[in-house]
Amino acid sequence: MISVTVEYAASQPVADAASLEQVLQTKIEQHLQSLSRPVIHNADLTVCVESMELKANFGRVVMSLKGPINHTVVCETVISTDRPADEDYQTSESDRFVMQAFQNFFTLFFRMLRPSPLGSAIGSIRTNGRLLRALEEGLAEIRIAINSALGTPESSGGRDWSLAKRRALIGGLGAAGIAAAVFLMRRAQVADEIRALFGCGLIGVSIAGVVLGIALVRLPDCFYLSDQAGRRVVKLAGVKSPGAIRAVGAGIVLLGAAFTAAGIYWIVFE
Repeated sequence: MISVTVEYAASQPVADAASLEQVLQTKIEQHLQSLSRPVIHNADLTVCVESMELKANFGRVVMSLKGPINHTVVCETVISTDRPADEDYQTSESDRFVMQAFQNFFTLFFRMLRPSPLGSAIGSIRTNGRLLRALEEGLAEIRIAINSALGTPESSGGRDWSLAKRRALIGGLGAAGIAAAVFLMRRAQVADEIRALFGCGLIGVSIAGVVLGIALVRLPDCFYLSDQAGRRVVKLAGVKSPGAIRAVGAGIVLLGAAFTAAGIYWIVFE
């Protein structure tokens, strides 16, 4: 028997605390039901939202997980934060740039198309966006804590993502090299050498993007929801649901294909 109880004990006011508890409970129960190994014989878990702190540029959530699951008693406290990318000193410059770009566009776009149930329960996403992201990250940490208590093996998504990044690097360099070779063979016929050289680099970057975009579309839900490597990808994408991340991946593929076609045109046909 699986039983999950969620309590909202934070002092931070929200639009609908009961709805927030129900949404969190449903998400945790769905995660438990999705696990195939090991089989869950019994679980009586209590999740408490102990603290939610919102400042002008800072969101912080403290959640606790307690109770038995398959005769193992779980007692975990997770602290999740959301702050501006430039305050995260463990993130590289390129990652911070990508993170901000995606958060500024894709997050707004997908929230307009499909409002978040958690966001509706919290209140105005415009003012509580950082609090919402911190809560979603805390929920992911709860899933990871459950997996750790059960001894659930990590998904293959981490290995697949690492392989995709290597393939993207090799494919991008190879495509740029081939494009450069074609340019050198046709140099006398090329109308604008600067544009053609730019096209060589654009083809390489675009092919790498296509490979990564395809990987984002194909990776399993559990990689994004309860895998440490997947959580880093989620932060880079700037959206939270697996469906939204796959839409981002599909967009990257389409843009990469378009830019590749532009590069080929500049080198071969112009």
